Amino acid sequence: MTDRILFVFCFLLIVISTSSSSEASILATAANFSVLGGSSVVNTGPTVLNGDLGLYPGTSITGTGPITLISPSTVHNDDSASLQAKIDLTAAVTALELLPFTTNLSGLELGV
Repeated sequence: MTDRILFVFCFLLIVISTSSSSEASILATAANFSVLGGSSVVNTGPTVLNGDLGLYPGTSITGTGPITLISPSTVHNDDSASLQAKIDLTAAVTALELLPFTTNLSGLELGV
């Protein structure tokens, strides 16, 4: 997963967590994930996730400190669920990139 996609995914999680559930539909299955990595996931300390932890392709989930998953969250390591979430995330990013914008709140060109 590129840094840009990871940034957009994190941004989408923040926006969706504060928005209505109908807006979450653009993420499809990716909305079930708190973390979705492209080649590896590195945990830098004790972490609590209220959503699935996924990785595709790859199997490297490492780091210091425990990862606590709040039920019914689960780990999807290089499986069909993580693949589908990655496909859905890519589709969401593409759809959002194609939307016109009417206001630049930062005054800067972002995401380049």
